[in-house]
Amino acid sequence: MGWSRIAGSRASAFLPAVVAVGAIAAAVISIGLVQRDHVRSTWQSTRAASTILSATIDSRDALQDYFAERRVQEIERIAVDQLHASEGLAAARRLSAKDPRLLRNLDTQTGLVREWNTLQHRVIARGSVTPADNAEIDRIYDELATANDAYSVRSSRRQTSELERATYLEGGLIVGGSLVALLAAFLIVRRNRVVESTRVELEAAERSEQRELVDSLQIASGEDETYALLRRHIQRSLPIDDVVVLNRDNSNDRLEPRTSPPEELADALIDASPNSCLAVRLGQTHAHGPEREPLLSCELCGRFDRVTCVPSLVGGEVIGSVLARHDGELSERERYRLADSVSQAAPVLANLRNLAIAETRAMTDALTGLPNVRALQDNLKRMLAHAGRNATSLSLLAIDLDHFKQINDVYGHEKGDEALAAVGDLLGANLRASDLAARNGGEEFVVALPDTGKDGAVGVAENLRTRLEQMSINGLDRTVTASFGVATYPDDATEPAKLLRAADRALYLAKASGRNTVRAIEPDAATV
Repeated sequence: MGWSRIAGSRASAFLPAVVAVGAIAAAVISIGLVQRDHVRSTWQSTRAASTILSATIDSRDALQDYFAERRVQEIERIAVDQLHASEGLAAARRLSAKDPRLLRNLDTQTGLVREWNTLQHRVIARGSVTPADNAEIDRIYDELATANDAYSVRSSRRQTSELERATYLEGGLIVGGSLVALLAAFLIVRRNRVVESTRVELEAAERSEQRELVDSLQIASGEDETYALLRRHIQRSLPIDDVVVLNRDNSNDRLEPRTSPPEELADALIDASPNSCLAVRLGQTHAHGPEREPLLSCELCGRFDRVTCVPSLVGGEVIGSVLARHDGELSERERYRLADSVSQAAPVLANLRNLAIAETRAMTDALTGLPNVRALQDNLKRMLAHAGRNATSLSLLAIDLDHFKQINDVYGHEKGDEALAAVGDLLGANLRASDLAARNGGEEFVVALPDTGKDGAVGVAENLRTRLEQMSINGLDRTVTASFGVATYPDDATEPAKLLRAADRALYLAKASGRNTVRAIEPDAATV
């Protein structure tokens, strides 16, 4: 057992005691606060009742002094005393809001104070006090004193009863709090054990998923399968709605999708450059969400509400990125797993991409950029098999530049290489995407035309011959022409090598006919 786990076990052992002591302390403090509030409330109630009665007494004395000495100041004392009585009633009513009996008592006192104030105003206005007035004053005072005493007794008894209940509650809270604290401590320890066990299981499952990803990447048959594996792994192991794996094509300054992008992203990726993706541009993870408006917006991520984009880094070079779209915000652990999955796949993707580039270069003619002889043979087998399965035609054009040796002899091999490159560009620009143009060696070229019969192939050859004749090359003051031979599957041959030989024989006929012309092999000549 490690030191961190030992420390965690000790902390768990002390936790119940700490929780229990905390609960008891909280209970004692809360009861203390209740007791303090009760004492304060009792004092305030007694003070309010005293204010009502004392203000009434002061008002009566001020009335007597007024009639004895006729001083205006006594009228002011009466008004102040009446105000004090009203304030005392308001305070008592606020403190007794939850006791109906006290409120009824205060209603009685309020009525008596109102009678008292009315009587004072009537006597002052008349200017004299009659025996009947004195009797009324004594009655009101006696009834008010009786009601005021009853209010004080009732308020004191209520506060005493509540204080007793609070005391009992204190003991109950201490006992109950201790039990609750012990139970909470037990549940916390149990929960920690469950959480720890779950964490260990999750980490083991994550390691197993990562090992499965690494093992699967090692045996992937090619780039497409590797990209699909990475996408499937991320969607399976993380709360991700969709994943798009992007590849950086430096030679064409393109950022191309290697897995199917969603509709919102498909149009933006048609002409996307590497700088269109902030993760590729910055070389670090870029997250986009509704919580905050970014200072620099990503052309790709900005099309979604919430995206995390991770760059594929190999040796400090960004070879692409992985755009993950999700609804909720990813946790720190989930972001780490996403970045880890991308980093696991990045070296494999880089190796496969380098291998694909090497294979492409091995099958590409460096001078013209067209497929070489090896690529021509491989593609021709595939195209013939496709034509056989679909019962369609496939025509070959065998092309040979006329008197090309004279160009090399007169203008030099550098100008001859320039002419060959220009021919390669012309073929690529005037053929369909499904057609194949290849350099067969020297000044010889071969064009494969799928789904094209002999008449159509002759028309294509004539178009190429015309455009070639019209082509001009800087520093070359002569016309570049070529002879064309045409052969068609299955009329002239059914195998790649025989079809090539048939096209060569047609080319021989074109050269024998004076060059710069097109000839199609006849069926009887194809079998010679």
